[in-house]
Amino acid sequence: MRKKKIDLPTGDGTVIGKGTVVNGSIESDAVFIRIDGELKGNVNTKGDLTVGPDGIVNGDITANSLNLAGKVNGNVVSKTKLEIESTGVLTGDVTTDTLVMDASGIINGKITMKTGNEESAGKSDAADDNGDKDKAAEE
Repeated sequence: MRKKKIDLPTGDGTVIGKGTVVNGSIESDAVFIRIDGELKGNVNTKGDLTVGPDGIVNGDITANSLNLAGKVNGNVVSKTKLEIESTGVLTGDVTTDTLVMDASGIINGKITMKTGNEESAGKSDAADDNGDKDKAAEE
């Protein structure tokens, strides 16, 4: 089986290397954060987060996007996209716009899909309700 190469984005970022354990939460405006070690705390970033194959996060995550190849034990809010690789394991609830998941990836928790246009989603629900009422009236 061929391993997928995960490239580091360019720009201002933070890398927690393999063999490093960080106790405490991370607040960041960096373009990206990559965790190949262990974090015992929450992550709140406006940028993108990658948890590498050896990475472990024991805490909640809020990020623009999350690419998960390691393990996360906590709830995740990934504003644009959550991508779970074949080695990724997430134990916790998820809220995201887009979910991309390899066949062997694992999520143990509730998944909530959000869209940028909640108003139109509410209107389509109302249209469905009216459609059901029209069907009932026909019968």
